[in-house]
Amino acid sequence: MFRRVYGIFLATILVALLPFGLFIVVAGIHEHSLTQPIAGGITTRGEVVAVSTNTKSAIPTVEFTTANGTRESFTAPETLDRPKVGTQVTVSYLPSNPNDAHDLSDGSSWLVAIILGLWAPTEYWATCAG
Repeated sequence: MFRRVYGIFLATILVALLPFGLFIVVAGIHEHSLTQPIAGGITTRGEVVAVSTNTKSAIPTVEFTTANGTRESFTAPETLDRPKVGTQVTVSYLPSNPNDAHDLSDGSSWLVAIILGLWAPTEYWATCAG
């Protein structure tokens, strides 16, 4: 009887954790999309001009020059790497909307999010069931 109740309890907890894991996976896929070239966009070189850091990650600000000579800047996605100011990066942007730009040089955060989202519920299950 106790094993059955315990098993139902563990299954309930796992089912409760699955939406959390799914959310993390979706967030990782979104992060990945921000490091991909923009469809119909132009690729150019940019430069990291500022970096906001916290204990585990960094948020770079990237500046680049558009094809018509206008200087633009944008905040790149949070990254586990800590780029230095002055680091050269590859940028993709739409000529019609250069404010919508992607830093193509980093793609580490999305992979970590997907792995965490898949690993956390299964690790919890293995710990509790074992």
